[in-house]
Amino acid sequence: MLLPFALIDSKKLKGLQKSNTEYLQLCEQNQQASTFIRQIEEGNLQADFALIDDSNSTQKQNPLIIALASMRQRMKEIARKEHERTWTTEGLARFVEILREKNTYGEQLYDAILANLIKYMGANQGGLFVVHAQNDDPSTEDTLEMVACYAYDRKKYIRKQILAGEGLTGQCYLEGETIYLTDIPDTYVHITSGLGKSAPHCLVLVPLKLNDQVLGVVELASFNSFEPYHIAFVEKLGESIASTIANAHVYQRTQELLAQSQKQTENLQLQEEVLRQNMEEMAATQEEMQRKLQENARLKGELDARMHVLNQAALLSESDLYGNITFVNDRFCEVSGWSREEALGKPHNVVRHPENPKSLYKDMWTTIKSGRIFRGTFKNRAKNGTTYWVDATIAPVLDAEGNPIKYIGIRYDITEQFEKSEALGALLKESQLQQEQLKAQEDVLRESMDALSVVQEEVRIREAEAQNLLLAFRTVSDTFACIEFDMHGNILQANANFLQTVGYEENEIKGQQHRLFVDPVYAQSTDYIRFWQNLQQGNAFTGEVVRLKKDKTAVWMQVSYAPVRDNAGKYYKVVKLAIDITHQKQLEIAAQQQMEELKAQEEELRQNMEELIASQEEIEKQSIELRGLSAAVNSTLATIEFDPTGKILTANSNFLNLMGYKLEQIVGRSHAIFVDPSHVISAEYRIFWEELSNGHPQVGEARRFTKNGEEKWLSASYTPVFGQQQEVIKVIKFAQDVTQSKLQALDSSNQLTAINKVYAIVEFDIEGNVLHANRKFLDLMGYDFEGISGKHHSLFVSKKDAESAKYKHFWQQLRKGEFVEGIFERLNSKGQKVHIRGSYNPIVDMHGKVYKIIKHAQKLDSE
Repeated sequence: MLLPFALIDSKKLKGLQKSNTEYLQLCEQNQQASTFIRQIEEGNLQADFALIDDSNSTQKQNPLIIALASMRQRMKEIARKEHERTWTTEGLARFVEILREKNTYGEQLYDAILANLIKYMGANQGGLFVVHAQNDDPSTEDTLEMVACYAYDRKKYIRKQILAGEGLTGQCYLEGETIYLTDIPDTYVHITSGLGKSAPHCLVLVPLKLNDQVLGVVELASFNSFEPYHIAFVEKLGESIASTIANAHVYQRTQELLAQSQKQTENLQLQEEVLRQNMEEMAATQEEMQRKLQENARLKGELDARMHVLNQAALLSESDLYGNITFVNDRFCEVSGWSREEALGKPHNVVRHPENPKSLYKDMWTTIKSGRIFRGTFKNRAKNGTTYWVDATIAPVLDAEGNPIKYIGIRYDITEQFEKSEALGALLKESQLQQEQLKAQEDVLRESMDALSVVQEEVRIREAEAQNLLLAFRTVSDTFACIEFDMHGNILQANANFLQTVGYEENEIKGQQHRLFVDPVYAQSTDYIRFWQNLQQGNAFTGEVVRLKKDKTAVWMQVSYAPVRDNAGKYYKVVKLAIDITHQKQLEIAAQQQMEELKAQEEELRQNMEELIASQEEIEKQSIELRGLSAAVNSTLATIEFDPTGKILTANSNFLNLMGYKLEQIVGRSHAIFVDPSHVISAEYRIFWEELSNGHPQVGEARRFTKNGEEKWLSASYTPVFGQQQEVIKVIKFAQDVTQSKLQALDSSNQLTAINKVYAIVEFDIEGNVLHANRKFLDLMGYDFEGISGKHHSLFVSKKDAESAKYKHFWQQLRKGEFVEGIFERLNSKGQKVHIRGSYNPIVDMHGKVYKIIKHAQKLDSE
């Protein structure tokens, strides 16, 4: 009979028992492994798995346990890298936002960067250094200035300068490499708190580099060690900080250029103020001249001769916008044959010669109506039908809007070069007769005491006339270059205009011979000898001559030499009046424009002074014009006036609307109400008002605050106004709101920075030669800039493509200004193919002509 079981021996039984035990262990291990895997799936990479034990050699042989241990280790590594990447990305994004929000360059921006960097890095203290390059003096080393310092979330007011190569910071700047120390000398730096001080455990110094140029250094100290990804983060962030520092330097340079561009506006405003002050000074001078009648009587003879020279020098006239004559001088009447009464109100064509081409007059009217000065030579006809030639300059007088209100004509009679002997002889005889008549009248006065009262009244009238003549001549002397010689050509004196024209000081020429100013060959010629013989004989000379300046360069002059008699009727000196006409001779377009503007201003000033002397009504007319100019400025600019201490006197509606005040809310208050309180107490603000009170204008962009605290940026000029004693009586500020333009400029700069980081950018001239490339392009193509600068674009394409008709057509399109984009195959420095998506953008100048090509490119992801 068979039993339902089998008998086994003890050896087999032990084997079965061992197998059963291993099976139970395997089931338990699988259960623990499943639990471990679920915890890993839930993100618990620190889950406990007792089977993973390096000391258990048996378990080490289990492939499942080994695989699980390897999996957890890899996932820890992935999690660590993901944490580092996320930490770095969030940090960069945070600092990009800080750089974007802090849209002003300076201490606030640097403080914000350093404070947030210390906090984000978990450091205890740090410093930010910015390079100040000594570009103007190559022998002077660059310095690094500490612009921000923080410790334990507190700003430290420390100012320090370090030379390049000095200490660790200077060495980091020179080498351009990061320095990381964990073994720091005890004397190097200490971290101080309220509980004491201690040396940090680690120190990192990172150069702030942009396109391989070091613009600064950031230094961080901490009790905790920095991980490699911490240091890599600071290095990457350093590029953005360096870009911000570079933008700050560009911004500073832009401000300097803007100040230069505004200098011309400042000069015009100062000239207007000088004109007004000159008019006031002329009124005071007129009163003073009344007290100098005796001196005027002594000078009357000389004044007659000098006024005679002036009448010989120019034919002056004025006309309205339709060409009708409104003023002529004696010289005009003398040459044209028309009396002043006959000429006034007539059109200027009464002296036009019919042989002149109509195109000449058409060109003249087109020029002066556009506000420009016209210069030309005309053949004129006098009233009696005779012909005379003039070298004419026609200048428009402009109002505040730049529109002509009248025209001034200055003509030099060049006919006298042929007829001067007869004309001057007659004029000299007439002058001698007048002098003899005057002498006879003086004898009669001495002999006839009974008629003294009547004669005194006549003398008073003549003295008043002499006073006016003296004032007129001094006005002319200030306008012309004037020099006096004795009858042998030795220099007696010269005015400032003449000295400035020839480049000499008065003590350098006084007592020297006239030939000092002429070519040595001409000085030995018979013409030059005859020139002085004629002057010694009393013959005047008028015409154009070339003279030599101190530096031996030539200067062309329109001159008039006139011999002057003494009381005995003997010629004792020669007076020369001259105008520098070098620029007209050379026809230099750029210099011509400046000369025309200066000459128009001089003519307007001279005319204003003549009109002031001639009539009080003309003074009122100039006042009206000035008020019109002031009204024009007042309607376009924000203006405000202060006393020399900064107290507000008045302001126009543009300024009040801009700043949100009413006039009664600011009158009598200090300029400081518009300024940041921290700036008001600064030395810079105190010096600003000291300069103004001392008469020095201030121009630039300034940050100001409205009534409701809104920040405004103003492009402003502060102009001191002087009283009769040359003391500053008030300060006028002209301003424009440039807040939006500053924000737009900053936005454009940030956009360009962003584009420069995303795209590979390279610039070519129209022939295809490389002008510039950014770092991203250089990295993409494997070059440094020296390797491609000036090289042709064909460097990046195959030889076959470079020689193809398609490639030539490609560059023809770009030169025509056609935009080209697409996917291109290019070759890097190793000859490897690089596929990019790019666009070639022709850039045109102000005339619409292509002068360079900019390429923006991105490498295709498939690469």
